[in-house]
Amino acid sequence: MAKKKRSAPVPPNVLETEANKSSFDSSVGNTLGDIRSLERKPISKPSLPSSILPIELGKGDWTAILLAMMMFFAPALGVPHEMMLQDTLKSIIVAFFVLGAALLLFWSQRNRRDAFRWHGVMWLPIMLTAYALVGMYWAHTFLSGVEAIRWFIFAVMLWLTINSISRDKFATLSWGIHLGALGVAMWGLAQAWFDLKYIPQGPNPASTFVNRNFAAEFMGCTVAFSGYLLLSTKRKAVLAFLSFTAAFNIVYVLMCGTRSALVGTAASFIIFSIVAIVYRKQLVYTTWDSGKRILVIGLFLSTLLGLGLIKIGNPSMAGEDRGTFALERGFNRAKQIKVGDGSLGVRFVMWKATQRIIEQRPLSGVGPGTWEAALPLYQEEGSQLETDYYVHNELLQLLAEYGVIGWVFLIWLFAYLTVAAWRTLRNRTSEGMNEGPLRVTALCSLLALMIVSNIGFPWRLAATGAMFAVTLGILAASDARLGYRGFFSTTRIVWQPVYS
Repeated sequence: MAKKKRSAPVPPNVLETEANKSSFDSSVGNTLGDIRSLERKPISKPSLPSSILPIELGKGDWTAILLAMMMFFAPALGVPHEMMLQDTLKSIIVAFFVLGAALLLFWSQRNRRDAFRWHGVMWLPIMLTAYALVGMYWAHTFLSGVEAIRWFIFAVMLWLTINSISRDKFATLSWGIHLGALGVAMWGLAQAWFDLKYIPQGPNPASTFVNRNFAAEFMGCTVAFSGYLLLSTKRKAVLAFLSFTAAFNIVYVLMCGTRSALVGTAASFIIFSIVAIVYRKQLVYTTWDSGKRILVIGLFLSTLLGLGLIKIGNPSMAGEDRGTFALERGFNRAKQIKVGDGSLGVRFVMWKATQRIIEQRPLSGVGPGTWEAALPLYQEEGSQLETDYYVHNELLQLLAEYGVIGWVFLIWLFAYLTVAAWRTLRNRTSEGMNEGPLRVTALCSLLALMIVSNIGFPWRLAATGAMFAVTLGILAASDARLGYRGFFSTTRIVWQPVYS
């Protein structure tokens, strides 16, 4: 009787191989099906979760470069005739770069669905813009309209900075600011030493600003950026260039002899130098060898002393009682800082009249930009005021023109700057320490700006007004990287392609 053949048992490893093969074939089939379906469907970029703040615009974005170019060209260029005011040209340059950068950004982001950044400080210029537009109805139409445009440009510039200036791009912007200041100093010192007359000017050496006070106020706001670049550099050739040009810029400030600018420059320089010790691990100057240290210190001091002792070649400046070289002019003007000074006395007359406006119109003010038209109604009988359009005190003029809106602006601004300084000093995390040098640079620049704002009108000038917006935006962008959220900090704004 024949035995029935029985199939041999299949080894376990063969069973696993067959199962894996079947699973592999199935997965390949599913993958091919997914690929075919993807070919028929548009690939959408995943959006960031709502708990994460948007990052800065990345590779391919030109906003930071355009802002850096703006900060170079606006202060460095001037009009070679008197058919146009110098600040008119600078306003054109700022508006061109800001609006051009915004249009380019919206075009490049026309398919964007991810959120953009928003910050509480954005409401400050928007609030003034809205009030100025309303002021066109009940106050001076033309002057209120100018104010609306000015604050609108400020708001756009601030928003662009918040969304584009990353930690890496901060150096690019700093270079634009430093080189712009260098251009101002080169024009100004050429006017002082060689009596260069290519660009018309009022009080010499006005460089490209028509008035040396305007130029010196701008220069005082750039000192911290020059210091940041210097302490963040390793290459010897760049160190030599920055050491020389930083001292060169300070020589020009001394040559101008503007007292508020001297105070602002000194305060910014001293505070930045002290705080730089706290962030020495984040700044590369601690890695300099002895040769680089000698180069930086020696070149800076020799430039400051050597160029500061060159005698003036400008006849109109030589006739002044301020001194015959930059160091002498700077020290003499610093000693004259006192209440009884003649030029301050004239400003006191304007400040008293402005104080009367604030007392009589505390809620509405006289209208955005309308101070110059309304002042005669509020000055004392028989008092003589110099022919001017501004109070020479930004805080007083804001309160006199905007009323309660001005109070909200100033309280909000100074509260935010106080909180920003406190956050900078107390945040000892690794991320906070990395952000520290950038935040200190912006805060020192804003400190210098606030000092000169108490005796001038830098917010209304194109170059210093741009510095105001950019430095405020640097702090706000840093808030986003550090994760500070809320109405008074960073938030997200939902975005759709149609918005661009």
